[in-house]
Amino acid sequence: MTPNIHTIIRQHVSLEVRCLDRLYLHAYMPKLQTSGGLCYFLHDHLGYPVPSPALLKPRHDRFVAAVQACAATQRLEVVPYVVGDVKTQSSDRTVRLTPENAELLRGLLELRPDAITHVVNSHFHFDHCGGNEFFPGATFLVQRREMEAARDPAVLAQQRYFPSFQDFDHRLDYHLVDGEHDVFDDGTVVLLPTYGHTPGHQSLRVRAGKGTDWVLAADACYTRENMDRDLLPGVLWDAAEMAHSLVRLRELRDRHGVTVIYGHDPAQWQELRHAPEPLGRG
Repeated sequence: MTPNIHTIIRQHVSLEVRCLDRLYLHAYMPKLQTSGGLCYFLHDHLGYPVPSPALLKPRHDRFVAAVQACAATQRLEVVPYVVGDVKTQSSDRTVRLTPENAELLRGLLELRPDAITHVVNSHFHFDHCGGNEFFPGATFLVQRREMEAARDPAVLAQQRYFPSFQDFDHRLDYHLVDGEHDVFDDGTVVLLPTYGHTPGHQSLRVRAGKGTDWVLAADACYTRENMDRDLLPGVLWDAAEMAHSLVRLRELRDRHGVTVIYGHDPAQWQELRHAPEPLGRG
């Protein structure tokens, strides 16, 4: 049986790639597989008064447009499939890689898990700590409040915070920090406490060069609209703390000229430089 990517990475098997055929993206959200979960997402999380499935169509269209825009930016061909197509069979519809993208893929394939020395978990939701186990030699930087909350039965019993145990609960080198933390003691990488989305959420400030500062907000701020209009998402632990964190991030952006990378903003994604270009130049 052909091994999947998970098995290859887990076993650290060296892989020689002779031809890259295709990439698939599968997304599975267990809580959206029930009618109650879908209604909660549409009504409580997104704020629609009537949780109709028709409301998912605009999100679908935006996702497809974002994929197409990304492919156009990277000069990649999008190969459409229709119902009934067997994607694993040979096809005369091939994707052509540009020299630039071929170089990027070569670099990614040569980067082994044991080359990663530090991993920052903004928080322990599955989409922000999934894959921790693939870097057993790295130091994981996490706010102490996040770790303690994830292991506190009283917190979990409230059913408002859902850490992903299958992703973070491994024998890894977790380094717990309290509040703001300068990772290398030189101001280049600084952890910023941005509590509220979860009990110990943190963001990351990166100094790429003189006058070039970035803050990776993660889920402390989903989109530019959240920041500009003081909008909090439906998924949060403490609204007052999250509002305070949002104010701090906005001050960094508006008063100190820091570029904030929002956690889930497809519009901003179109404005950013994409690999293989660096995000910023010092």
